[in-house]
Amino acid sequence: MKHSIRALMIGMLVMPIQALGNDAGMRYPAEMSGGQDITTAAESRAAGIVSIIVEREPDTRSVAGKIGAVIARSWGDTEVLEVPAEQAEAVKALLRITPGVESVEADAVVSAPTPHATEAPDSSVQAQSSPGGPNDPENGDQFWWRSVDDYAGASNLEKAWSRSLVNERLSVVVIDGGFDNHPDFNWTSGISLVNDGRGYLSYDSEACNSYHGQSVASIIGAVTDNGRGMAGALDADLHAARVLACDSSGYLSDVARALRWAAGKDIGEGEQLGEPADVINLSLGAETQCSDTLQSAIDTANRAGATVVVSAGNNSSDAGDYAPASCDGVVTVGAVTLQGNQASFSNYGAALDVSALGQQILVQGPDGHRWMSGTSFSAPIVSSIIGLIRQDIPELDAETLHGLLREATTPLSRRTNDMGAGILNAALLQQEVAALLGNDEPSLHHAMAIRVDDEGRSPFWEHLDESRLCNLHEFQANAQSRRTGEVFRLFRVSDGDAMTVSNGEVVGEGTDERFLLTGLTPNDYEYGLQLCDGDQCRDNSLIELNSSRMQPPARCR
Repeated sequence: MKHSIRALMIGMLVMPIQALGNDAGMRYPAEMSGGQDITTAAESRAAGIVSIIVEREPDTRSVAGKIGAVIARSWGDTEVLEVPAEQAEAVKALLRITPGVESVEADAVVSAPTPHATEAPDSSVQAQSSPGGPNDPENGDQFWWRSVDDYAGASNLEKAWSRSLVNERLSVVVIDGGFDNHPDFNWTSGISLVNDGRGYLSYDSEACNSYHGQSVASIIGAVTDNGRGMAGALDADLHAARVLACDSSGYLSDVARALRWAAGKDIGEGEQLGEPADVINLSLGAETQCSDTLQSAIDTANRAGATVVVSAGNNSSDAGDYAPASCDGVVTVGAVTLQGNQASFSNYGAALDVSALGQQILVQGPDGHRWMSGTSFSAPIVSSIIGLIRQDIPELDAETLHGLLREATTPLSRRTNDMGAGILNAALLQQEVAALLGNDEPSLHHAMAIRVDDEGRSPFWEHLDESRLCNLHEFQANAQSRRTGEVFRLFRVSDGDAMTVSNGEVVGEGTDERFLLTGLTPNDYEYGLQLCDGDQCRDNSLIELNSSRMQPPARCR
Protein backbone atom coordinates (compact mmCIF):
# COMPACT_ATOMS: atom_id res chain seq x y z
CA MET A 1 0.00 0.00 0.00
CA LYS A 2 2.84 2.39 0.93
CA HIS A 3 4.49 1.90 -2.48
CA SER A 4 1.19 2.50 -4.30
CA ILE A 5 0.71 5.83 -2.51
CA ARG A 6 4.29 6.88 -3.32
CA ALA A 7 3.83 5.93 -6.98
CA LEU A 8 0.61 7.94 -7.13
CA MET A 9 2.33 11.00 -5.62
CA ILE A 10 5.22 10.74 -8.08
CA GLY A 11 2.78 10.46 -10.94
CA MET A 12 0.86 13.53 -9.80
CA LEU A 13 4.09 15.56 -9.67
CA VAL A 14 5.62 14.26 -12.87
CA MET A 15 2.57 15.07 -15.02
CA PRO A 16 2.66 18.85 -14.50
CA ILE A 17 6.44 18.90 -14.96
CA GLN A 18 6.25 17.01 -18.24
CA ALA A 19 3.42 19.20 -19.41
CA LEU A 20 5.78 22.16 -19.22
CA GLY A 21 8.58 20.59 -21.20
CA ASN A 22 9.39 18.40 -24.18
CA ASP A 23 9.35 14.63 -24.57
CA ALA A 24 12.04 14.26 -21.90
CA GLY A 25 9.99 16.22 -19.42
CA MET A 26 12.30 19.26 -19.18
CA ARG A 27 13.30 22.27 -21.20
CA TYR A 28 17.08 22.03 -21.47
CA PRO A 29 19.44 25.00 -20.87
CA ALA A 30 20.32 25.38 -24.56
CA GLU A 31 16.64 25.68 -25.45
CA MET A 32 16.02 28.21 -22.71
CA SER A 33 18.88 30.44 -23.87
CA GLY A 34 17.89 30.49 -27.51
CA GLY A 35 20.62 28.02 -28.42
CA GLN A 36 23.44 30.14 -27.00
CA ASP A 37 26.11 28.50 -24.86
CA ILE A 38 25.80 29.15 -21.14
CA THR A 39 29.07 28.83 -19.25
CA THR A 40 28.67 30.82 -16.04
CA ALA A 41 26.38 30.83 -13.04
CA ALA A 42 25.29 34.42 -13.70
CA GLU A 43 24.36 33.56 -17.30
CA SER A 44 22.31 30.58 -16.14
CA ARG A 45 20.43 32.71 -13.64
CA ALA A 46 19.72 35.33 -16.30
CA ALA A 47 18.38 32.59 -18.59
CA GLY A 48 15.98 31.33 -15.92
CA ILE A 49 17.93 28.19 -15.04
CA VAL A 50 18.46 27.15 -11.44
CA SER A 51 20.57 24.39 -9.88
CA ILE A 52 19.39 21.85 -7.33
CA ILE A 53 21.81 19.88 -5.15
CA VAL A 54 20.82 16.25 -4.60
CA GLU A 55 22.52 14.04 -2.04
CA ARG A 56 21.87 10.36 -2.78
CA GLU A 57 22.08 7.37 -0.51
CA PRO A 58 25.38 5.46 -0.94
CA ASP A 59 25.59 3.25 -4.04
CA THR A 60 22.43 4.79 -5.48
CA ARG A 61 22.29 5.57 -9.19
CA SER A 62 21.66 9.04 -10.58
CA VAL A 63 18.13 10.31 -10.15
CA ALA A 64 18.29 12.82 -13.01
CA GLY A 65 16.97 10.35 -15.59
CA LYS A 66 13.87 9.67 -13.51
CA ILE A 67 12.67 13.23 -13.99
CA GLY A 68 14.43 14.18 -17.23
CA ALA A 69 16.72 16.76 -15.63
CA VAL A 70 20.20 17.78 -16.78
CA ILE A 71 23.20 16.81 -14.62
CA ALA A 72 25.45 19.86 -14.41
CA ARG A 73 28.05 18.46 -11.99
CA SER A 74 28.46 15.36 -9.86
CA TRP A 75 30.88 13.94 -7.32
CA GLY A 76 30.62 11.04 -4.91
CA ASP A 77 26.96 10.64 -3.99
CA THR A 78 26.12 14.23 -4.89
CA GLU A 79 24.77 15.57 -8.16
CA VAL A 80 23.71 19.05 -9.20
CA LEU A 81 20.73 19.23 -11.55
CA GLU A 82 19.81 22.15 -13.79
CA VAL A 83 16.10 22.88 -14.22
CA PRO A 84 13.93 25.78 -15.39
CA ALA A 85 13.26 28.20 -12.54
CA GLU A 86 9.47 27.88 -12.86
CA GLN A 87 9.71 24.11 -12.39
CA ALA A 88 12.23 24.15 -9.52
CA GLU A 89 9.79 23.81 -6.62
CA ALA A 90 7.92 20.95 -8.26
CA VAL A 91 11.19 19.16 -9.05
CA LYS A 92 12.42 19.56 -5.45
CA ALA A 93 9.13 18.17 -4.13
CA LEU A 94 9.42 15.21 -6.48
CA LEU A 95 13.02 14.53 -5.54
CA ARG A 96 12.21 14.54 -1.83
CA ILE A 97 9.95 11.53 -2.26
CA THR A 98 12.18 9.74 -4.78
CA PRO A 99 13.70 6.50 -3.41
CA GLY A 100 17.44 6.76 -2.75
CA VAL A 101 17.48 10.55 -2.20
CA GLU A 102 18.78 11.71 1.19
CA SER A 103 18.52 15.48 0.81
CA VAL A 104 17.54 18.17 -1.70
CA GLU A 105 18.35 21.88 -1.58
CA ALA A 106 18.68 24.80 -3.95
CA ASP A 107 22.13 25.85 -5.13
CA ALA A 108 23.06 29.54 -5.07
CA VAL A 109 25.07 31.86 -7.28
CA VAL A 110 28.18 33.08 -5.53
CA SER A 111 30.40 36.00 -6.50
CA ALA A 112 33.37 37.97 -5.27
CA PRO A 113 32.25 40.98 -3.21
CA THR A 114 32.44 43.95 -5.55
CA PRO A 115 35.90 45.39 -4.85
CA HIS A 116 36.51 49.11 -4.94
CA ALA A 117 39.55 50.43 -6.80
CA THR A 118 40.94 53.35 -4.82
CA GLU A 119 43.49 56.08 -5.28
CA ALA A 120 46.88 55.83 -3.61
CA PRO A 121 47.05 57.65 -0.29
CA ASP A 122 48.62 61.08 -0.40
CA SER A 123 52.27 61.48 0.54
CA SER A 124 51.43 62.44 4.13
CA VAL A 125 49.98 58.96 4.69
CA GLN A 126 52.43 56.85 2.71
CA ALA A 127 55.13 55.27 4.85
CA GLN A 128 58.61 53.90 4.45
CA SER A 129 59.62 50.30 5.06
CA SER A 130 60.74 49.59 8.60
CA PRO A 131 64.44 48.71 9.07
CA GLY A 132 63.36 45.44 10.72
CA GLY A 133 60.85 44.53 8.03
CA PRO A 134 61.09 42.93 4.59
CA ASN A 135 63.24 44.61 1.92
CA ASP A 136 60.45 44.59 -0.68
CA PRO A 137 60.14 48.20 -1.94
CA GLU A 138 56.30 48.32 -1.79
CA ASN A 139 56.13 47.07 1.79
CA GLY A 140 56.20 50.61 3.15
CA ASP A 141 52.70 51.08 1.71
CA GLN A 142 51.32 47.84 3.16
CA PHE A 143 49.72 49.66 6.06
CA TRP A 144 48.33 46.57 7.80
CA TRP A 145 51.93 45.56 8.55
CA ARG A 146 52.39 48.66 10.69
CA SER A 147 51.75 49.25 14.38
CA VAL A 148 48.44 50.55 15.71
CA ASP A 149 50.48 53.54 16.91
CA ASP A 150 51.00 54.40 13.22
CA TYR A 151 47.49 53.57 11.98
CA ALA A 152 44.57 52.61 14.20
CA GLY A 153 43.36 50.17 11.53
CA ALA A 154 46.68 48.31 11.28
CA SER A 155 47.36 44.78 12.58
CA ASN A 156 50.98 45.02 13.79
CA LEU A 157 51.85 42.23 11.38
CA GLU A 158 55.49 43.22 10.97
CA LYS A 159 56.29 42.59 14.63
CA ALA A 160 54.70 39.14 14.47
CA TRP A 161 56.42 38.39 11.14
CA SER A 162 59.84 39.24 12.60
CA ARG A 163 59.29 36.82 15.50
CA SER A 164 57.62 33.93 13.67
CA LEU A 165 59.69 30.96 12.53
CA VAL A 166 58.78 28.48 9.82
CA ASN A 167 58.77 25.41 12.07
CA GLU A 168 56.26 23.81 9.72
CA ARG A 169 55.72 24.74 6.10
CA LEU A 170 52.04 25.47 5.69
CA SER A 171 49.62 24.62 2.92
CA VAL A 172 47.27 27.50 2.07
CA VAL A 173 44.33 27.28 -0.35
CA VAL A 174 42.70 30.38 -1.85
CA ILE A 175 39.19 29.65 -3.18
CA ASP A 176 38.35 32.40 -5.66
CA GLY A 177 38.78 33.24 -9.37
CA GLY A 178 40.99 35.47 -11.48
CA PHE A 179 44.37 33.88 -10.74
CA ASP A 180 47.52 34.66 -12.71
CA ASN A 181 51.13 33.55 -13.11
CA HIS A 182 52.55 36.68 -11.45
CA PRO A 183 56.38 37.11 -11.49
CA ASP A 184 56.44 37.89 -7.75
CA PHE A 185 54.29 34.93 -6.72
CA ASN A 186 54.76 31.16 -6.82
CA TRP A 187 51.71 28.88 -7.06
CA THR A 188 52.36 25.31 -5.95
CA SER A 189 49.30 23.85 -7.65
CA GLY A 190 45.67 24.54 -8.43
CA ILE A 191 42.35 23.25 -9.67
CA SER A 192 39.57 24.78 -11.75
CA LEU A 193 35.93 23.86 -11.17
CA VAL A 194 34.79 26.27 -13.87
CA ASN A 195 33.94 24.48 -17.10
CA ASP A 196 35.44 26.94 -19.60
CA GLY A 197 38.70 25.22 -20.46
CA ARG A 198 40.90 27.96 -19.00
CA GLY A 199 42.40 26.07 -16.07
CA TYR A 200 43.04 27.70 -12.71
CA LEU A 201 45.34 30.47 -14.00
CA SER A 202 42.51 32.07 -15.92
CA TYR A 203 43.54 35.71 -16.27
CA ASP A 204 43.47 37.08 -19.80
CA SER A 205 43.64 40.85 -20.32
CA GLU A 206 41.11 40.71 -23.16
CA ALA A 207 38.67 37.86 -22.56
CA CYS A 208 38.97 37.07 -18.84
CA ASN A 209 40.19 40.17 -17.06
CA SER A 210 39.23 39.41 -13.44
CA TYR A 211 42.31 39.63 -11.20
CA HIS A 212 40.44 39.26 -7.92
CA GLY A 213 41.92 35.99 -6.67
CA GLN A 214 45.49 36.96 -7.50
CA SER A 215 45.12 40.26 -5.63
CA VAL A 216 43.69 38.43 -2.60
CA ALA A 217 46.43 35.79 -2.66
CA SER A 218 49.24 38.36 -2.94
CA ILE A 219 48.50 39.60 0.58
CA ILE A 220 49.20 36.11 1.89
CA GLY A 221 51.96 34.83 -0.32
CA ALA A 222 53.75 37.38 -2.52
CA VAL A 223 57.43 36.47 -2.52
CA THR A 224 58.98 38.28 0.45
CA ASP A 225 62.45 39.71 1.10
CA ASN A 226 63.47 39.47 -2.56
CA GLY A 227 63.95 43.20 -3.07
CA ARG A 228 61.01 43.55 -5.47
CA GLY A 229 57.30 44.26 -5.35
CA MET A 230 55.26 43.80 -2.19
CA ALA A 231 55.69 41.41 0.73
CA GLY A 232 53.51 38.40 1.47
CA ALA A 233 53.27 37.31 5.09
CA LEU A 234 53.87 33.59 4.54
CA ASP A 235 56.45 31.42 2.83
CA ALA A 236 54.04 28.54 2.25
CA ASP A 237 52.74 26.10 -0.35
CA LEU A 238 50.01 28.10 -2.11
CA HIS A 239 47.19 26.42 -3.99
CA ALA A 240 44.49 28.07 -6.11
CA ALA A 241 40.97 26.66 -6.27
CA ARG A 242 39.13 28.45 -9.08
CA VAL A 243 35.35 28.50 -8.58
CA LEU A 244 34.55 31.88 -10.16
CA ALA A 245 34.24 32.29 -13.93
CA CYS A 246 35.51 35.25 -15.93
CA ASP A 247 32.42 37.25 -14.93
CA SER A 248 33.25 36.55 -11.25
CA SER A 249 30.22 34.31 -10.74
CA GLY A 250 30.10 30.71 -9.59
CA TYR A 251 28.07 28.16 -7.68
CA LEU A 252 27.99 27.64 -3.93
CA SER A 253 28.07 23.89 -4.64
CA ASP A 254 31.46 24.35 -6.34
CA VAL A 255 32.69 26.30 -3.32
CA ALA A 256 31.71 23.27 -1.24
CA ARG A 257 33.61 21.00 -3.64
CA ALA A 258 36.67 23.25 -3.44
CA LEU A 259 36.57 23.10 0.37
CA ARG A 260 36.56 19.32 0.22
CA TRP A 261 39.50 19.43 -2.20
CA ALA A 262 41.33 21.73 0.21
CA ALA A 263 40.65 19.17 2.96
CA GLY A 264 42.53 16.56 0.91
CA LYS A 265 39.44 14.76 -0.40
CA ASP A 266 39.00 13.25 -3.86
CA ILE A 267 36.27 15.26 -5.62
CA GLY A 268 36.49 13.45 -8.94
CA GLU A 269 38.30 16.29 -10.73
CA GLY A 270 41.89 17.43 -10.85
CA GLU A 271 44.78 16.07 -8.86
CA GLN A 272 44.00 15.37 -5.22
CA LEU A 273 45.78 17.67 -2.76
CA GLY A 274 48.57 15.71 -1.08
CA GLU A 275 48.08 17.17 2.40
CA PRO A 276 45.03 18.98 3.77
CA ALA A 277 45.34 22.75 3.86
CA ASP A 278 46.18 24.50 7.12
CA VAL A 279 44.48 27.75 6.13
CA ILE A 280 41.69 28.27 3.56
CA ASN A 281 40.73 31.78 2.39
CA LEU A 282 37.36 32.58 0.80
CA SER A 283 36.84 36.20 -0.29
CA LEU A 284 33.44 35.54 -1.88
CA GLY A 285 29.81 35.11 -0.93
CA ALA A 286 26.19 34.54 -1.87
CA GLU A 287 23.07 36.24 -0.52
CA THR A 288 21.65 33.14 1.12
CA GLN A 289 21.73 31.26 4.39
CA CYS A 290 24.47 28.68 4.86
CA SER A 291 23.35 25.54 3.03
CA ASP A 292 23.71 22.01 4.39
CA THR A 293 26.07 21.18 1.52
CA LEU A 294 28.33 24.13 2.29
CA GLN A 295 28.26 23.58 6.05
CA SER A 296 29.13 19.91 5.59
CA ALA A 297 32.14 20.88 3.47
CA ILE A 298 33.32 23.41 6.07
CA ASP A 299 32.96 20.76 8.77
CA THR A 300 35.07 18.42 6.66
CA ALA A 301 37.79 21.08 6.31
CA ASN A 302 37.71 21.81 10.05
CA ARG A 303 38.06 18.09 10.89
CA ALA A 304 41.07 17.96 8.55
CA GLY A 305 42.70 20.68 10.66
CA ALA A 306 42.05 23.74 8.49
CA THR A 307 41.20 27.24 9.66
CA VAL A 308 38.60 28.63 7.22
CA VAL A 309 38.66 32.43 6.85
CA VAL A 310 35.90 34.25 4.94
CA SER A 311 35.08 37.83 4.02
CA ALA A 312 31.95 39.38 5.54
CA GLY A 313 30.89 41.06 2.26
CA ASN A 314 30.59 44.60 0.91
CA ASN A 315 26.83 45.16 1.07
CA SER A 316 26.60 47.40 4.16
CA SER A 317 24.20 44.86 5.64
CA ASP A 318 23.97 41.95 8.07
CA ALA A 319 26.55 39.27 7.25
CA GLY A 320 24.13 36.72 8.70
CA ASP A 321 22.21 36.91 5.42
CA TYR A 322 25.21 35.74 3.38
CA ALA A 323 27.16 32.52 2.99
CA PRO A 324 29.78 31.41 3.82
CA ALA A 325 29.95 34.40 6.21
CA SER A 326 27.02 33.02 8.25
CA CYS A 327 28.29 29.43 8.43
CA ASP A 328 29.61 27.76 11.57
CA GLY A 329 33.30 26.92 11.85
CA VAL A 330 34.59 29.91 9.88
CA VAL A 331 36.41 33.11 10.85
CA THR A 332 34.27 35.91 9.38
CA VAL A 333 36.14 39.17 8.79
CA GLY A 334 34.81 42.72 8.43
CA ALA A 335 36.65 45.79 7.14
CA VAL A 336 37.95 48.96 8.83
CA THR A 337 39.61 52.12 7.57
CA LEU A 338 43.15 53.32 8.20
CA GLN A 339 41.74 55.40 11.05
CA GLY A 340 40.25 52.27 12.64
CA ASN A 341 36.64 53.13 11.81
CA GLN A 342 34.04 50.72 10.48
CA ALA A 343 34.29 50.80 6.68
CA SER A 344 31.06 52.15 5.17
CA PHE A 345 30.74 49.22 2.74
CA SER A 346 31.48 46.42 5.22
CA ASN A 347 28.86 43.90 6.25
CA TYR A 348 28.42 43.59 10.00
CA GLY A 349 26.55 41.71 12.70
CA ALA A 350 26.80 38.78 15.07
CA ALA A 351 28.36 36.57 12.37
CA LEU A 352 31.59 38.59 12.46
CA ASP A 353 34.52 37.35 14.52
CA VAL A 354 37.08 40.11 13.93
CA SER A 355 37.87 42.96 11.55
CA ALA A 356 40.97 44.03 9.64
CA LEU A 357 42.06 46.82 7.34
CA GLY A 358 39.95 46.90 4.19
CA GLN A 359 40.63 50.38 2.82
CA GLN A 360 43.54 51.40 0.57
CA ILE A 361 45.12 47.96 0.42
CA LEU A 362 48.12 47.57 -1.88
CA VAL A 363 47.86 44.31 -3.86
CA GLN A 364 49.25 42.72 -6.99
CA GLY A 365 47.49 43.84 -10.16
CA PRO A 366 47.71 42.89 -13.83
CA ASP A 367 50.18 45.73 -14.49
CA GLY A 368 52.22 45.71 -11.31
CA HIS A 369 50.32 46.78 -8.18
CA ARG A 370 47.05 48.54 -7.44
CA TRP A 371 45.13 50.03 -4.53
CA MET A 372 41.89 48.28 -3.56
CA SER A 373 39.25 48.38 -0.84
CA GLY A 374 36.86 45.68 0.34
CA THR A 375 36.40 42.87 2.84
CA SER A 376 37.94 40.64 0.15
CA PHE A 377 41.29 42.05 1.25
CA SER A 378 40.56 42.09 4.99
CA ALA A 379 40.12 38.30 5.02
CA PRO A 380 43.62 37.45 3.69
CA ILE A 381 45.18 39.75 6.29
CA VAL A 382 43.56 37.57 8.95
CA SER A 383 44.56 34.41 7.05
CA SER A 384 48.15 35.69 7.06
CA ILE A 385 48.14 36.31 10.81
CA ILE A 386 46.70 32.88 11.53
CA GLY A 387 49.33 31.38 9.25
CA LEU A 388 52.17 33.12 11.08
CA ILE A 389 51.02 31.53 14.33
CA ARG A 390 50.41 28.08 12.89
CA GLN A 391 53.76 27.86 11.09
CA ASP A 392 55.57 28.87 14.28
CA ILE A 393 53.65 26.61 16.69
CA PRO A 394 52.44 23.58 14.69
CA GLU A 395 51.13 21.82 17.79
CA LEU A 396 48.47 24.51 18.31
CA ASP A 397 45.21 23.14 16.92
CA ALA A 398 42.96 25.22 14.69
CA GLU A 399 39.98 25.21 17.06
CA THR A 400 42.02 26.57 19.98
CA LEU A 401 43.55 29.27 17.78
CA HIS A 402 40.10 30.29 16.54
CA GLY A 403 39.01 30.74 20.14
CA LEU A 404 41.95 33.06 20.88
CA LEU A 405 41.28 35.51 18.05
CA ARG A 406 38.70 37.53 19.98
CA GLU A 407 41.19 37.99 22.84
CA ALA A 408 43.83 39.52 20.54
CA THR A 409 42.14 42.61 19.13
CA THR A 410 42.33 46.37 19.42
CA PRO A 411 39.07 48.37 19.55
CA LEU A 412 37.66 50.22 16.56
CA SER A 413 37.91 53.99 16.74
CA ARG A 414 34.30 54.31 15.61
CA ARG A 415 31.59 51.84 14.74
CA THR A 416 27.84 51.91 14.21
CA ASN A 417 27.31 48.13 14.09
CA ASP A 418 28.71 44.90 15.49
CA MET A 419 32.10 44.40 13.85
CA GLY A 420 33.24 41.40 15.87
CA ALA A 421 35.63 41.60 18.80
CA GLY A 422 37.76 44.32 17.18
CA ILE A 423 40.73 44.68 14.83
CA LEU A 424 42.91 41.55 14.90
CA ASN A 425 46.41 42.36 16.18
CA ALA A 426 49.09 39.86 15.16
CA ALA A 427 51.53 40.67 17.97
CA LEU A 428 48.78 40.43 20.60
CA LEU A 429 47.75 37.05 19.19
CA GLN A 430 51.33 35.82 19.56
CA GLN A 431 51.23 36.89 23.21
CA GLU A 432 47.89 35.17 23.80
CA VAL A 433 49.19 31.92 22.31
CA ALA A 434 52.41 32.13 24.33
CA ALA A 435 50.46 32.65 27.56
CA LEU A 436 48.15 29.74 26.76
CA LEU A 437 51.08 27.39 26.19
CA GLY A 438 52.99 28.68 29.20
CA ASN A 439 55.50 30.35 26.89
CA ASP A 440 55.01 33.92 28.05
CA GLU A 441 58.13 33.73 30.25
CA PRO A 442 61.60 33.62 28.62
CA SER A 443 62.60 30.07 27.79
CA LEU A 444 65.43 27.85 26.65
CA HIS A 445 64.46 24.70 24.78
CA HIS A 446 65.97 22.15 22.43
CA ALA A 447 65.70 23.54 18.90
CA MET A 448 63.92 20.40 17.64
CA ALA A 449 61.55 20.11 20.62
CA ILE A 450 58.93 22.30 18.92
CA ARG A 451 59.73 21.21 15.37
CA VAL A 452 58.74 17.55 15.44
CA ASP A 453 55.31 15.96 15.42
CA ASP A 454 54.03 13.39 17.90
CA GLU A 455 55.95 10.66 16.08
CA GLY A 456 59.22 12.61 15.97
CA ARG A 457 59.00 13.50 12.28
CA SER A 458 60.20 16.79 10.83
CA PRO A 459 61.35 18.00 7.38
CA PHE A 460 64.44 19.43 9.08
CA TRP A 461 65.85 15.91 9.52
CA GLU A 462 65.92 15.45 5.75
CA HIS A 463 67.58 18.74 4.83
CA LEU A 464 70.04 19.55 7.64
CA ASP A 465 72.88 17.69 9.32
CA GLU A 466 71.37 15.55 12.08
CA SER A 467 74.30 15.80 14.50
CA ARG A 468 74.19 19.60 14.26
CA LEU A 469 70.44 19.69 14.82
CA CYS A 470 70.78 17.50 17.90
CA ASN A 471 73.30 19.97 19.37
CA LEU A 472 71.12 23.07 18.98
CA HIS A 473 69.17 24.84 21.70
CA GLU A 474 67.07 27.97 21.23
CA PHE A 475 66.49 30.98 23.46
CA GLN A 476 63.09 32.67 23.17
CA ALA A 477 62.35 35.99 24.90
CA ASN A 478 58.56 35.63 24.59
CA ALA A 479 56.92 38.39 26.65
CA GLN A 480 60.16 39.51 28.36
CA SER A 481 60.53 43.26 27.87
CA ARG A 482 63.82 45.12 27.51
CA ARG A 483 65.06 48.66 27.05
CA THR A 484 66.43 50.01 23.78
CA GLY A 485 70.02 48.83 23.32
CA GLU A 486 69.87 45.95 25.78
CA VAL A 487 71.03 42.46 24.81
CA PHE A 488 69.96 39.11 26.22
CA ARG A 489 72.86 37.47 28.14
CA LEU A 490 72.42 33.84 29.17
CA PHE A 491 74.06 32.11 32.15
CA ARG A 492 74.16 28.58 33.45
CA VAL A 493 74.13 27.95 37.19
CA SER A 494 74.76 24.63 38.93
CA ASP A 495 71.67 22.93 40.32
CA GLY A 496 70.93 24.11 43.85
CA ASP A 497 72.93 27.36 43.66
CA ALA A 498 71.28 30.75 43.92
CA MET A 499 70.29 32.20 40.54
CA THR A 500 72.85 35.06 40.50
CA VAL A 501 75.48 36.34 38.10
CA SER A 502 78.27 35.55 40.57
CA ASN A 503 77.23 31.88 40.66
CA GLY A 504 76.88 31.59 36.91
CA GLU A 505 78.85 31.21 33.69
CA VAL A 506 77.96 33.04 30.46
CA VAL A 507 76.89 30.60 27.71
CA GLY A 508 75.77 33.06 25.05
CA GLU A 509 74.10 36.37 24.23
CA GLY A 510 72.18 37.97 21.41
CA THR A 511 70.11 40.95 20.33
CA ASP A 512 67.30 38.99 18.64
CA GLU A 513 64.28 37.80 20.59
CA ARG A 514 65.09 34.27 19.40
CA PHE A 515 68.56 32.89 18.80
CA LEU A 516 70.36 29.54 18.72
CA LEU A 517 73.09 28.20 20.99
CA THR A 518 75.27 25.07 20.91
CA GLY A 519 77.07 22.99 23.52
CA LEU A 520 74.49 23.26 26.31
CA THR A 521 73.91 20.50 28.85
CA PRO A 522 70.30 19.98 29.91
CA ASN A 523 71.25 18.09 33.06
CA ASP A 524 72.97 19.42 36.24
CA TYR A 525 72.36 23.09 35.39
CA GLU A 526 69.67 25.70 35.53
CA TYR A 527 69.72 28.67 33.17
CA GLY A 528 69.14 32.37 33.74
CA LEU A 529 68.95 35.66 31.87
CA GLN A 530 70.51 39.07 32.42
CA LEU A 531 69.73 42.21 30.39
CA CYS A 532 72.74 44.36 29.52
CA ASP A 533 73.50 47.50 27.55
CA GLY A 534 77.23 47.34 26.94
CA ASP A 535 78.87 47.07 30.37
CA GLN A 536 75.74 48.33 32.09
CA CYS A 537 73.72 45.35 33.30
CA ARG A 538 70.73 45.04 35.53
CA ASP A 539 71.14 43.70 39.07
CA ASN A 540 73.06 40.60 40.11
CA SER A 541 69.93 38.42 40.22
CA LEU A 542 69.16 36.40 37.09
CA ILE A 543 65.74 35.90 35.51
CA GLU A 544 65.17 32.16 35.61
CA LEU A 545 64.49 30.64 32.19
CA ASN A 546 61.83 28.03 31.57
CA SER A 547 64.01 25.05 30.63
CA SER A 548 61.39 22.30 30.79
CA ARG A 549 61.87 21.39 27.13
CA MET A 550 65.66 21.26 26.94
CA GLN A 551 65.88 17.50 26.51
CA PRO A 552 66.59 16.48 22.90
CA PRO A 553 64.04 14.37 20.99
CA ALA A 554 64.37 10.60 21.08
CA ARG A 555 66.15 10.53 17.70
CA CYS A 556 69.11 12.38 19.25
CA ARG A 557 69.56 10.15 22.29
